[in-house]
Amino acid sequence: MEERRRNQRYAVQDVRGMLLLSTEAKIVNMSLTGMAVETESRLRLGRLYSLKLQHESELAIPLSGTVVWCQLRQSKSQNAPEGHIAYVSGLQFEGILSEKAHDLLAFLQSAAVVSVQTRVCGRFRARFVETINLNTEYEFEVRKVSRSGMLIVTDLVAEQGSAFDMEVQLDDGLLRARSRVVYVRPTSTRQTGAAVELGVEFTEMSEPDRALLTDFIGRQIV
Repeated sequence: MEERRRNQRYAVQDVRGMLLLSTEAKIVNMSLTGMAVETESRLRLGRLYSLKLQHESELAIPLSGTVVWCQLRQSKSQNAPEGHIAYVSGLQFEGILSEKAHDLLAFLQSAAVVSVQTRVCGRFRARFVETINLNTEYEFEVRKVSRSGMLIVTDLVAEQGSAFDMEVQLDDGLLRARSRVVYVRPTSTRQTGAAVELGVEFTEMSEPDRALLTDFIGRQIV
């Protein structure tokens, strides 16, 4: 069946952007050098994620960590149904300098089950379920664009129905929108090798951004 589209799509070249993904995670344990987290979706090995740690009224500690391992396990979260499966991943912190290490040590002292002084290099469980957001970015190239969505190529293997924020660099400015994946198709390019085509639909967009998009599309028609 021929796919029906609300708006005509136009082929474009040299238009690139960034997918901004945020994944909710529960801290399993942590140390001065890294942490283990539980997530509903798999974290990609070698991927860099940014996060913020904050306990009660303390100032947030910005950190970044690389995924060094990921395993499929039965969830140990108290609110998870029996037999629920989740992913547990290990993140190794990047760029832990003396000042940031001091802040992280203070966080562990306030949140750890055991005294940090007893095992400074060990891992500790939190007294409570600490939920954080893991943020990462994926570059993409735009193949086609319309007023309602885009066809993009990226190395993110997204699931149909997943949502994310995106930024697209257009001629006259940066377009920002909230989008939803409507279809996924594996592909490959000479430049990037293995990749994925994503058809995304805009779900949220400000009026200034919509005007920016409309002007850009108007120039493609001429």
